[in-house]
Amino acid sequence: QTAARGRGGSLGLTQLMPATARSIDRSLRTDAQILDATTNLRLGFRYLRSLIEHYDGSVKLGLLAYNRGLGTVDRAIRTGRDPENGYSPRVLNAGGSRYTGDGVLEEEEP
Repeated sequence: QTAARGRGGSLGLTQLMPATARSIDRSLRTDAQILDATTNLRLGFRYLRSLIEHYDGSVKLGLLAYNRGLGTVDRAIRTGRDPENGYSPRVLNAGGSRYTGDGVLEEEEP
């Protein structure tokens, strides 16, 4: 649903927090602008890409930070704790097959 609103205030298909969306695109003024499907997807993917790059290509950590928050994941890593801390099984408890990849984005060839 393009007008999806999360309990914590996240908006749209990519469930961006308004402050995060506005930090990526300073021209956004209203929730309606963030909820626009094209805008929401563009911003959500841009944000995810920046998180993956922040973690040197780790898709796993990028996705974890997208969902748990960059500060939460960075703090866990900095203090030597597991940034996952059981989050994925609790949230994704889908019962399907688990991802078994290494979570690292392959380098693109020029």
